[in-house]
Amino acid sequence: MKLPYRFAPFKSHRREAISRAQQIVAQTEAVDKWVVAGHSKGGGVAAELVHTDRSLASALILIGTSLPKDFDLSNIVIPVKKVFASNDGIATVERIESTKRNLPEHTQWIEIVVGNHSQFGYYGHQFLDGHATIDRTEQQRRTLEEVLATLESLQVSKR
Repeated sequence: MKLPYRFAPFKSHRREAISRAQQIVAQTEAVDKWVVAGHSKGGGVAAELVHTDRSLASALILIGTSLPKDFDLSNIVIPVKKVFASNDGIATVERIESTKRNLPEHTQWIEIVVGNHSQFGYYGHQFLDGHATIDRTEQQRRTLEEVLATLESLQVSKR
């Protein structure tokens, strides 16, 4: 789902994105398990969606984000995966560590060593980001592996 202005900069944008996601889930009866995921501020919107409606998602994947900062998800029981990059200059390891208390103890922490913030996407180098020493394709391949592993674990648990 596309975010307003590609990153939902204001609270009203995040509310709009959450409302749209809830509508999509409500209108799609054929799907019984939803994985909510996002990169950077999109990860914040994904976390806020789970915080707003805890019954909506079967898993949460946060990619290259130090969010959630302003609310607590530590008691959610769904699988949570946090994918981050060691050279991320935006969602730094220090910022991610400072919000760790807002996620459950069972969160899986996946570090992409020598990756950066910008290479999780395709938008060029972001101002203030760190320098990656792996290429974008490899960073995205590792991230995709983690997303697919989460999806596979939900399929297995369905059987």
